[in-house]
Amino acid sequence: MVELNRSLALVTAGRLGDARALAESVLDRARRQQHGYLAARSIAVLGSAASKEGDYRRMTTLAERADSELPESEWRFTAGSRLTSVLRAYGAWLRAEPAACLTLLDSVARPADSWADRIADNLQPMRGTAVAPRR
Repeated sequence: MVELNRSLALVTAGRLGDARALAESVLDRARRQQHGYLAARSIAVLGSAASKEGDYRRMTTLAERADSELPESEWRFTAGSRLTSVLRAYGAWLRAEPAACLTLLDSVARPADSWADRIADNLQPMRGTAVAPRR
């Protein structure tokens, strides 16, 4: 898990090659050890890297793939699930699918905690444009 947090930090720093290599290494180990959560979280981190690169189709595909790695009951309230919801909401927003975007953004705020509150604040501009009337 520490390595995935480091990988996300590398994404944020723009060191995408290093971030991808680390996330792929964790994904490989998670698959060999049959650790579904770490595999799903690794795929979500790879989606974040794709987002930073501007490859939004790949971002969305990876987020959807991460979401399908585990049963919803095991994935739903995790940080990884929140990350994939944000990535998928952004993809929906870019495709001009406001209803899908809003549904995904609503899922990010469950259940209330400080992390969800902070990320929800950062998502307000996307939410605002998704509900704005179209001309």
